[in-house]
Amino acid sequence: MVRSIVLRGFDRDCADRIKEDLMASGTRFIDKSVPIKIEATQEGLRRVTYENVVTKQQHSEVFETVVFAIGREPVTKELNLEAAGVKLAPDNKIWTWNERTTAEHVYAVGDCSHKTPELTPVAIKQGLTLAKRIYAHSKDDLVNLDHVPTTVFTPLEYGSIGFSEERAIETFGEDKIEVYHSEFTPLEYTVPHRKARCYAKIVVNYLDKERVIGFHYLGPNAGEVTQGYAAGFIAGLHKADFDLIVGIHPTCAEEMVSLRRTKRSGMDPKKTGC
Repeated sequence: MVRSIVLRGFDRDCADRIKEDLMASGTRFIDKSVPIKIEATQEGLRRVTYENVVTKQQHSEVFETVVFAIGREPVTKELNLEAAGVKLAPDNKIWTWNERTTAEHVYAVGDCSHKTPELTPVAIKQGLTLAKRIYAHSKDDLVNLDHVPTTVFTPLEYGSIGFSEERAIETFGEDKIEVYHSEFTPLEYTVPHRKARCYAKIVVNYLDKERVIGFHYLGPNAGEVTQGYAAGFIAGLHKADFDLIVGIHPTCAEEMVSLRRTKRSGMDPKKTGC
């Protein structure tokens, strides 16, 4: 059951491909709906009454198991942070800039910070770099939140770094970005005849000599593939640098350094050979 869209905040192209892959394998989505009541049946099952958020029509179905993915909310209100001069954003998270709050000598790291990715490695890295700046007097140890790699472990795994295509267009303008992409079938899928097609995509900024600002990969071992490419974002690599990297054949990671076709060209991104 999906209230609005799957994988909010991620690249829509990739999120839609994940949904399509799940549907092809038998997962049924109830779109634009929210549960409003759950009742136990005499058979020990769960009857869920849900409402379409657009039409307001109500329906009910019986399920064996009900699992909620409700996210999380910070409990900052209980800390009375305003008394210390720490201002909160409308979502009750703390306004921060490089972990600094609106109060001098008060810092915040991790999930409680406004617009900070809710990822444990991000909080750990922020804590480490903050300690270096405070106690080792380092000025350069900062966590760039636009360079955070992450992976969604769906059956068709998804790894991403940096800007989604939508956010890149919103930030720089549609005429200032280019998207290189490829739809391919991994060698390991050919023997068992898996039908899922994988996808590789990078977003570049024309204004900065095609600096790579977005990395998106759908395929096996997405976490392993994505982690290595995160170093390229720290180094500020451009598309020309990616083109100089020698790929390891036959791997899926190789696809990220073999991208030639652009969305703007209108060419079919499907790859037919090695």
